[in-house]
Amino acid sequence: MTGKTVLITGATSGIGAHTARLLLERGHRVAVTGRDETKLKSFLDETGHPDRLLGIIADAADWPATQAAVTRTVAHFGALHAAVANAGFIPADHPRTIADGDPELWAPMVLVHPRLPDQHRRRSQAGSRHD
Repeated sequence: MTGKTVLITGATSGIGAHTARLLLERGHRVAVTGRDETKLKSFLDETGHPDRLLGIIADAADWPATQAAVTRTVAHFGALHAAVANAGFIPADHPRTIADGDPELWAPMVLVHPRLPDQHRRRSQAGSRHD
């Protein structure tokens, strides 16, 4: 994959941010989403590559926001080749490690992930994807 466009949800920190940086280093165009405008702006400023990096305020648990992020990515870069459904959250009262966590409390975080690939698939089937 060279010079492709990738949308990453929840990319202002952690695995999503690291993935975005790696893709940018390899010459790809990257759109990143985050819920916190301050964190998103900080990530964009520190990462650089303003010609190949797009920041979008969006909550991946919000279906219209996810649709808008896909639409905005395609409008900005002219294509969307891959999506990384990385967004997730851990409630403040939840243990910070998987080993200490309660799987019964994971549903809100895990259910965020299926939305982005489905939206990407729908756009591709509708013929709005450009290669």
